[in-house]
Amino acid sequence: MPERIIGYSGFNFTEEKTRELNELAETLGIKLREIPHRSSDVSYCSGCEALAGDFKSSVLEAATDMRWFHSNWAGVDGLVGLSPFRERKALLTSSSGAYNIMLAEHLLSGCLMMLRNFPVYLDAQKKHIWHEAIPAESLWNKRVTVLGVGNTGGAFARLAAAMGAKVSGLDLLRKDKPEWLVSLYSVEQLPDVLVNTEILVMCLPYTKETDKFISAPEIAMLPKGARLLNAGRGKTLDVDALTQALHSGHLAGAMLDVFPEEPLSPDSPLWETPNLFITPHVAGHEADKLNAEYIFNIFVENLHRWSAGEPLVNVVNVERGF
Repeated sequence: MPERIIGYSGFNFTEEKTRELNELAETLGIKLREIPHRSSDVSYCSGCEALAGDFKSSVLEAATDMRWFHSNWAGVDGLVGLSPFRERKALLTSSSGAYNIMLAEHLLSGCLMMLRNFPVYLDAQKKHIWHEAIPAESLWNKRVTVLGVGNTGGAFARLAAAMGAKVSGLDLLRKDKPEWLVSLYSVEQLPDVLVNTEILVMCLPYTKETDKFISAPEIAMLPKGARLLNAGRGKTLDVDALTQALHSGHLAGAMLDVFPEEPLSPDSPLWETPNLFITPHVAGHEADKLNAEYIFNIFVENLHRWSAGEPLVNVVNVERGF
């Protein structure tokens, strides 16, 4: 029987976890091959029935022996169009769900910082100014709408609801309303949702259907003084429309962790946009200790299943895009 080889690269596992992974592979009769991170040399992948972690698209396209790829990312919109997955030559699985807690806490932090005016006070601190008090707001009873109440959006919605917010959700697929949502809406009901939203939180995957899902008309539907946060995918939001709404004062504030093009250009007008808080796509980072642990758990689960010939978890629907 030919040797089963898995090539892996880009995982931020500790020495302890790496040792545990190697011991498991030996038990399962699998050989692990560590591949230099982001290498362009496809010869490293020769004979690998599966690859896992973070690889260049060009390498995945050329890895003709690959029958399964497990990504350490939750969002795989940059992978679904690659020929091995599009032509069904290889199965694609993701690490969706691994980043839930950290992403939800990041979004919650953004809400609280804006409501309590932390960015203003931080700027005043840097200038050695004892700023006069600015009336603050509470998350309690705020009408919050989450676009995309899957893993990440659902985790944030539960946190916000636990703090007393009135949380509604809109989802592309979900039909059942969980108890932690006040209401669950369909895409067709978006206008009805926006007019009653004080804080809009975007956790959408990127597909053709979600390209600039929130643009100028949708932002205009939000009440004056509303706030917007995006930690889903950058291209689901029209950032030019957001910039105009912040400059005009229609929106009271926004927090962005994702952008249409990354890294954000130094000359982007977003840097100078008032009441905008920017984080450099760090809400859910694979090197964060908790995230790395959950990424490890998902990969190990799939390793067991792959070895046993069982259905894998987090299989990506390539046509749908997530």
